[in-house]
Amino acid sequence: MKMRAKFNLALIAAFLPAFALTLAVSAFLIYRNVERQLLHEVAILSAQSDVIRRYTSREVTPLLTAHPSGTFLPQSVPFWVLYNNYRDLEAHLPAYSVRYPTLNPTNPANAPEPWQAELIAEFRADPALGEQVVERDTDAGRMLSVVRPVSVSDPACLECHSSPEAAPPGYTDLFGGDGGFGWELGEVVGAEVITVPMKLVLTRASGMMTTLSIGLLSTYALMMAVLNLLLQRVVIAPVRALRDAAADVSFEDADVRPVEIRGEDEVAELAAEFNRLRGMLANAVKMLEPGS
Repeated sequence: MKMRAKFNLALIAAFLPAFALTLAVSAFLIYRNVERQLLHEVAILSAQSDVIRRYTSREVTPLLTAHPSGTFLPQSVPFWVLYNNYRDLEAHLPAYSVRYPTLNPTNPANAPEPWQAELIAEFRADPALGEQVVERDTDAGRMLSVVRPVSVSDPACLECHSSPEAAPPGYTDLFGGDGGFGWELGEVVGAEVITVPMKLVLTRASGMMTTLSIGLLSTYALMMAVLNLLLQRVVIAPVRALRDAAADVSFEDADVRPVEIRGEDEVAELAAEFNRLRGMLANAVKMLEPGS
């Protein structure tokens, strides 16, 4: 096997593990960045939910509960306002959703999906269990959901959810008397589920990985070309010159011209030693000639 082939095989053997390790570390870091970006989007939606809920409780609920008709108006309930606001959001951005599913919902539209019901059951079984991040594959692509427990923390909630008899006038006429009752203070009754799509950021991440791979391969190809050029000039060409000179000497041509290799490296030192040996051999041959 020629020296160039051995050299290139050694480079490839060194490059492949480094290439694989670089891609693995880069993929991990890029995915972590994707996750941080998605969680930032969730944080924005969660903060918006808090703002809507507090505004409704502070500004809207007092006005509607004091309505002269005395009839219960669902717009006075913060979660009802949230439900309708985010249904409008989903109409414009279908992949984004903010939902508040409950195990015993007043509104059947708030019934949990199976995976949500499992998490709510876990929240109820373990009060210390906090926020959960869930990634799912759906018909619309891969989704990331952040799920937090929702408990009855305000006694005012029990005015509507303790029993049908205690509910405000007109409440059961609007929602019926089957769902959303029997809640207790401090009880986990549902969850806040904020879902954002992963497709766009994953596509961007995939593009970044492709660009990185092409960049690494291009850099490696350029490095290989430069190193092969240096190998040719610094090692292979001088060695070939020495080889040709040695071949001439081996065929009893001791008067070959000295091999000229400039520099102070090992190849130049080898050429100097070869030239000295060639000179000694030439002198020895002359001494053996008749008449010498």
